[in-house]
Amino acid sequence: MLQGGAPMNVPSKLCAGLLLALLGLGLSACGRSQPQAAAGTSPVAAAGPARCGEHPWCDTRLSADARADRLLAEMTLEEKISLLGGDDVFATTPLPSQTRHTGTSFGIERLGIPTIYYADGPHGVAQATGGTPMPAGIALAASWDPRLAYRYGSVIGEQARGRGNDVVFAPNLDLVRNPFWGRNMETMGEDPFLARTFAPPLVHGIQDQGVIANAKHFVGNHQDGALSVPPEGFPLPPLTGAVGGRFTTDVVVSERALREIYLQSYEAAVKEGGVGTVMCSYNRLNGPWACENPFTLTQVLREEWGFKGYVLADYNAVHIPQAGLNAGLDFEPWPALVYSPLVVQAVRAVALVSDETINKRVRNILRTHFAFGVFDRAAYPDDISRIDTEGHFAASRSIAEQGMVLMKNDGELLPLPARAGLKLALIGAAADRYNAGRGSSFVIPLKTTTLRQGLEARAAAAGVELRYDPGTSTSTAAALAREADVVIVAVSNHMTEGHDQPCLSLDCGGLLGPLGEALSFTPECLLSDCAGNQDALIAAVAAANPKTMVVMQTGGQVLTPWRDQVPAILEAWYPGADGGTAMARVLFGDVNPSGKLPITFPQHTVDTPVGGDLLRYPGNGVQVFYSDDVLMGYRWYDAQGLEPAFPFGHGLSYTRFRYSDLQVNDRDISATVANIGTREGAEVAQLYLGLPQPAPGIVQPPHQLKGFQKVQLSPGESARVHFALDARSFAYWDEAGARWSVAPGCYGVAVGSSSRALPLQGVIAQAGGNCP
Repeated sequence: MLQGGAPMNVPSKLCAGLLLALLGLGLSACGRSQPQAAAGTSPVAAAGPARCGEHPWCDTRLSADARADRLLAEMTLEEKISLLGGDDVFATTPLPSQTRHTGTSFGIERLGIPTIYYADGPHGVAQATGGTPMPAGIALAASWDPRLAYRYGSVIGEQARGRGNDVVFAPNLDLVRNPFWGRNMETMGEDPFLARTFAPPLVHGIQDQGVIANAKHFVGNHQDGALSVPPEGFPLPPLTGAVGGRFTTDVVVSERALREIYLQSYEAAVKEGGVGTVMCSYNRLNGPWACENPFTLTQVLREEWGFKGYVLADYNAVHIPQAGLNAGLDFEPWPALVYSPLVVQAVRAVALVSDETINKRVRNILRTHFAFGVFDRAAYPDDISRIDTEGHFAASRSIAEQGMVLMKNDGELLPLPARAGLKLALIGAAADRYNAGRGSSFVIPLKTTTLRQGLEARAAAAGVELRYDPGTSTSTAAALAREADVVIVAVSNHMTEGHDQPCLSLDCGGLLGPLGEALSFTPECLLSDCAGNQDALIAAVAAANPKTMVVMQTGGQVLTPWRDQVPAILEAWYPGADGGTAMARVLFGDVNPSGKLPITFPQHTVDTPVGGDLLRYPGNGVQVFYSDDVLMGYRWYDAQGLEPAFPFGHGLSYTRFRYSDLQVNDRDISATVANIGTREGAEVAQLYLGLPQPAPGIVQPPHQLKGFQKVQLSPGESARVHFALDARSFAYWDEAGARWSVAPGCYGVAVGSSSRALPLQGVIAQAGGNCP
């Protein structure tokens, strides 16, 4: 690389490949070192505006395809191979690095190919000097408002651009199949329709900022592994669990479940969102590794969906070079061991991969960068002053407010009265720290507001007396509770990439770390309910004061054995940078909660789709079996006749709504929603269809989400909500015919406020069927 961060030439890229092949040592095998950028800047900042030059492929009047073809024709084989792998071996480590990016692909100066920088970022850009974390993805999904998804994505895109990146690894489009998974907080919930509705606006929001989005992790990535926790005092989590680890597990899933459930959000990101890149996942999928799987990477992604971007691997997810290249994997970002120039040259030399295949892989990369204008603009400087950090802080608060779910509110304990002299007790260590999921999505916050800080400011403005206790002693906490008019118990769970939760309780009990993380595990907690320390705290405080509410900051569903002992529960998720202000505003009624659960909260561990069956999770050490098939999430509870603690789609308001006048006109379904309370509020009307069984042995869920609409209503106001359906809304994947098919029959129609509160019922005939 030239002084100041100019693109690396090909011999140096070959040296980088050899460097990686030689155990990743930080010394150049060819005797060249990489100069550092000036202090306080990124190498990308020094690259200057002239990135493409006067070459024939720099003509912006040409299509991206034509430009890629022209450039490819001028490249040497060595230059082509040099673009297949990333170059910064230190990108994901705390060691000194030439960049602060998650990945780097050096350009080729003589051809005007720019250096490309990559960043992690499903919740904001995770670079060392900090940023503004957004609420967790699960909180966004709980808003049930796709318009917020665009704003969320635009914040991520602006942060990525402002930190000098060209590609950002967001959004995470996996689903919550396994409630133990340590990354559930990054997802859009458990339902494929909900997730696929959020995918396009998220992608558009990112890419409208001039940054290429990345749909990850494609596909079948729903566990990091069980029975593994970080040792006490160790600063980083393990990379994978001891059993069912993400690096080794083979996901055994039917094609029908894959098509109907797990591929939906990715399909929408490609077809409707125009996503520029897709990241393949660590796991195997029905045998082949996901990054070496021709069925998903070529047949589905490119041939069926028409994907025109490039596929990159999750970090260290490539195993066999020719398998990846031939299956459709274009780029290995880090560490480029399997796709290093020396290795690719070697498999080419023995005819395991052809020049035509290499050309395809490189062309996909070049065409994408042409299509997104990367060649035709100046490099983005790494300059945090260009980022609207205050605007992002406000956006974080607003999205957090709209994603909070009022799960219970007996006796209208909420909202809190802003009354001078009110004695309010706040109990729990979770109130006095910033709660967020850990791993690659974690953003070092520039500033935060805790629940305690948010409540102190709001209480002071209202003349409310607020007293705090960390809850380390249940007797001390109970004594404070007895003296208060109202009590808030703040709790949280700890979720992280690298290992799954040891149990579904808030903290699993036992020894805890400073973030509330478990420092021990009990294998029995995968099969039965394990009470945690925070559960005992809630029970003790609720016994001392009946006006006790619980505010949860969690990354997913947890067990709530105390739910009948408290009149009010608010799920705030991991609420982002200004979560404390957001929680205070909702609790005091400055904001009327309108969130709905994007996941199901179980009564017991054994009730979940993976509960009680170790083959479903964590698997047998080699394979994990998705025998729940299409009965994932709430569909499982419905099919098994299980009553959840809180159902999918559930969420209360400080006002009340009434549903009426269902109209079913062919594929146009409508209903009336009225605000019959005394406050303005928003309601999410949800449409579910019950598909008939097309043939014996083909199971259908009792009903499945096929539409939703969020409406804001003043007291006494009503609105007509419409759900426009198409053939796909009624279709199932016919494995025998390998196609989407609509079965003749009578389809149930249900509209209401949650998957278990559907007061409006109807029917509709399809494909020549009849309804009685």
